[in-house]
Amino acid sequence: MTNFKKLPGIQLFSLKGKSAIITGGSKGLGFAMAAGLASAGANVMLVARNQEECEQSAKEIAEEYQVKAIGFSA
Repeated sequence: MTNFKKLPGIQLFSLKGKSAIITGGSKGLGFAMAAGLASAGANVMLVARNQEECEQSAKEIAEEYQVKAIGFSA
């Protein structure tokens, strides 16, 4: 879906052991925010209208950043 890029400022803080809920997280700005938080070590829950898109985006983030990521439709 998206090419992941290293985020240079991410080394300034760690979110390891923290969790974040991102609404509209399956694509666009929401996905970018989720990727940014995950790259800092946060586990993420992506929430959007389409369950399949949420699950696919969560899978991509989990694989790229080695964090827990789940998708939830609402």
